[in-house]
Amino acid sequence: MNILYAALDVPVPHTGDFVGDSAHGMKIAEGLAKRGNNVFVISRRVTRVQKKFERIAENIFTRRVYRGLLFPIRDKTSSKEVEKSEFLRNFIEKTYFFFYRFILVFLVLYQLKKHKIDIILDRSSSKGIGAFSGFLLGIPTFVELLDTDYSNLSLKLANKIFAYTKKIINPNLHNKVEIVSAGVDTTIFKPTYREDEDIRRKYHLEDKKVVVYVGSLSTWHGVEDLVEVATKLNEDIRFLMIGKNLEMLGDKAKEKGVYSKFIFTGFVEHEEIPKYISAADVTVAPYNPMGFRDMEEHGFFSRR
Repeated sequence: MNILYAALDVPVPHTGDFVGDSAHGMKIAEGLAKRGNNVFVISRRVTRVQKKFERIAENIFTRRVYRGLLFPIRDKTSSKEVEKSEFLRNFIEKTYFFFYRFILVFLVLYQLKKHKIDIILDRSSSKGIGAFSGFLLGIPTFVELLDTDYSNLSLKLANKIFAYTKKIINPNLHNKVEIVSAGVDTTIFKPTYREDEDIRRKYHLEDKKVVVYVGSLSTWHGVEDLVEVATKLNEDIRFLMIGKNLEMLGDKAKEKGVYSKFIFTGFVEHEEIPKYISAADVTVAPYNPMGFRDMEEHGFFSRR
């Protein structure tokens, strides 16, 4: 079949931005392609270096779109004027994104016709652009629901909803829900003891107990809590921190007197991550939902 995957909020494959989301999107596309399908991904274009259209793997093609349509923008808006008031900022963002999504519906409709698409998979953070386009052309649509960042319209129009939990979905739509579990590529993520030793030597960790964190500095990830944890552990512990911008924790670690316990690797390519995980005695995901209303109400979105 020809499948269109609407992943408009993230670059596919990643560019060093939105790394986790982009890796997820790429793996979804690869999984569909391995089953003999042609996969056409509509994804975000974040730099001018990226091509507008590209074949990125066997049977996987992407059409990239700037957040600014004709140019890349990093944030939802780029105007300095929106900094003057929260109300004005919200108004401009909502107005712009209404226009942005309206234009993208026409782009998606064109791609659906051009590639003779049989099925649409709509990433929930695409806000229903794929689902609405599919509805207009009568093409079956499946929504990939990752969290609470979704359009109610997309769920109503979908033939099926793939989700980790029903807790965040209107009960009237539960009959459409297919519960799935987040997976992992076990051909890549498996114990690699030789590389384990290489990583430990590289960072002088041969005689240390190693705690590994892989991820970002997003607030709900709770990574700041690891600094407090480090104050309670002995000198044989080292925290190997893998990901962009994690070095920003350095000032807090210095303030608490535990900077020597932390090693910040910076960005590491997805394919290299298993080596770092294998170097760990313990891996941690210190997610903290406090202060996030949806998580406090529903728990983490991977729970059933």
